[in-house]
Amino acid sequence: MSKESRRALIKRIEEARGSRVLAYVTSDGHPVGGQFGDDAVRPMYEQLRALGKVPKLDVFLYSRGGAIDVPWRLVPAFRQ
Repeated sequence: MSKESRRALIKRIEEARGSRVLAYVTSDGHPVGGQFGDDAVRPMYEQLRALGKVPKLDVFLYSRGGAIDVPWRLVPAFRQ
């Protein structure tokens, strides 16, 4: 899926749900797919700061594995 297609899809989700969407997608390319790790924390916080306070936030995470504690570290930031 092209970058433009992804952006259009996210925009449609935002419009349908009345929300902002924060998406983090790792590669699932073969033979080595990306995994959710500590290196995801800073970019996610930066994107949250760029969004600012929003009344409704949808978070889409896609990963083929990784450290399960990392997304939980982000939950307080999502709630703020």
